Amino acid sequence: MKKQKYLEWLNIIGLVLILILVIIMIALQDYIVILLSIAFLILFIFFIVDIIYYFYTGFINEQKISKLIPDIESQIERNFKYGYLIYDENDRIIFISNYLSLVGFNRLLGKRITDLKLNEKQQAKSEFLFDNKNYETIKLIKKRIILFRDISEISAYREQINSNWISVFYIDKYYDQKMAEDELKRISIDVKINSFLREWILKNRGIFKIEGANDKNVLLISKWKYLHEDILNEKLLNDLIKIMNEEERKNVSISIGCSYGNFELNKLSERAKKSLELSKMRGGNQITIFHADNRLENVGEKSTNVTEQNIRNLTIFAENLNNNLNKYSNFIIISHDNADIDAVVSSIAIARYINHFSIKAEILIYNFDNSASKLFANLSENLKRLFIDPRELKNRLNNKTGIFIMDVSNTVLIKEWNEINSKVVSENIFLIDHHTINEKNINLIGKNSYVDISSSSTSEIIANIFNINPKFRNLITKEEADLLISGIYTDSKNFTRNISPSTCDVLSYLTHAGGEIDKAVDISKNDLEYIELLIELFNSISKPITTNILLGVMPKEQVLNDIIVSKLADELLNYNNIDASFVFAKISNNKYKLSARSNNNINVQKICESLGGGGHHNISAVTFELKDNQYDKILSKIKNLIKRYEHKIDNILENK
Repeated sequence: MKKQKYLEWLNIIGLVLILILVIIMIALQDYIVILLSIAFLILFIFFIVDIIYYFYTGFINEQKISKLIPDIESQIERNFKYGYLIYDENDRIIFISNYLSLVGFNRLLGKRITDLKLNEKQQAKSEFLFDNKNYETIKLIKKRIILFRDISEISAYREQINSNWISVFYIDKYYDQKMAEDELKRISIDVKINSFLREWILKNRGIFKIEGANDKNVLLISKWKYLHEDILNEKLLNDLIKIMNEEERKNVSISIGCSYGNFELNKLSERAKKSLELSKMRGGNQITIFHADNRLENVGEKSTNVTEQNIRNLTIFAENLNNNLNKYSNFIIISHDNADIDAVVSSIAIARYINHFSIKAEILIYNFDNSASKLFANLSENLKRLFIDPRELKNRLNNKTGIFIMDVSNTVLIKEWNEINSKVVSENIFLIDHHTINEKNINLIGKNSYVDISSSSTSEIIANIFNINPKFRNLITKEEADLLISGIYTDSKNFTRNISPSTCDVLSYLTHAGGEIDKAVDISKNDLEYIELLIELFNSISKPITTNILLGVMPKEQVLNDIIVSKLADELLNYNNIDASFVFAKISNNKYKLSARSNNNINVQKICESLGGGGHHNISAVTFELKDNQYDKILSKIKNLIKRYEHKIDNILENK
């Protein structure tokens, strides 16, 4: 921008000087001088034309950029829920994004960033309190940008950990038909249980109340800090079971639902009642705890907590699968485009399940979303080897190849579906999903399919397949358990959606196999580093390569994961009026990648093939091994090729 301003002033100054010279020469009234004046006048006219052209093209470019940049900014803010401000070389705030302006940050415009008292270290994270909201900040010193992310809810949660949370218990006593008919015996048990509970809750500074028909239910209210040890170490439950055993009343069971947190009492009661229903579904002598962070935890006697119908259907499906696997020489596992964590980890888990039958299983997924990319990058090499390049698909298909469709039943979302469907017979196709079946794909439903829309995730279904089979129950590794928990956690929106007794049982099974819920939480967090990459990417786009094509060039010294480069190209294509996107980035010491995407209007395959790469007309890539002195030359070549192939439908039709 500074260079552009210098050129503007240089043109204006030159123009003024020429005009002054022309006036002086005409005033001298000399023949030679007049000729020179005419020459200078021609030069003056040339300068006028040059300036008009310069300002006109500059205006057009500014118009294009002014339309593009706000759209990019608004979509980043909407998708990633963050804002940013920019400051000048004097540390004075000169720009505040719309996201922050709407919450009052515009009052900081013109102030120095030192007044904010942020962490001074480069790219160091810190926290900033503003208008009773807490923001996580990251400072990009070289770019003079500060990112802000609202973490008020997270901060509130941290504060609540040590607070005096209120807890609510609902306790249900179940009597079988024989006991229910013996009124005196039932009353005797009721009195003993209620007396014990009254004494226990009063000792813990709480309230005791009897509710329901026949005084069947008990409501307890107290502070969680007084009760949590007796609950979590099963002391309360064991004491109640002991009372029943002393009476030799094995036909009686206790179900308890518990909720705690910084909520209103009616909200806590509602959550406790939901927990009670889960305990009852598990068969009694159970406590289900609805934690303040929305986790569900079960303590008590082991029981199957998949509904009877679902467990029967899943068992039938698993038996059919086990009995037919040996028919196949190999399996290809596929899922939807832009695969999420649930799609990726459920594909890994079913591949490992098939491997236990000594049958080769490989995974074909074109691309991942951001969280799945992060997960994939951290997989062990053993699991990464399960994934194959899409170009290898045709070499893997034969009349003994089985296909597993995971986490999707709408085949429109599967890129390779047409090729597979034309070469693989329907009886060799298996399906596992938790989404509603699209009516166009109803033919996929049969003995080779299992769809449970009540399940939290496809990962939960696969974990259950391992769990219900004694031969496979102990074969799952810690890494696989961690991955399946991540799939459940992310698809259930942090254990808040479609959580059922089945989910609780599966989580218990996976944690006993070594899985850790904390890892799932870490994977699902908004990736601030990825947002930073997007900022770097958008900063590299001073203007579009053409009116409808974007090229992002990441900093030369920054090394990125191969998959992340592809994801960044996907991101650029999401913006309005963009027909193609390219991202050029370093992926190892001397290796660079150009990732290309299009919306079918531009043939990016042609561009990549011209550079030695390839792919499809809407998804392509090329890698380069470059010496330092070759970098600028290749980048210039890329830009020229993009401009050459900027035409739309024409260059696609040439390949058809």
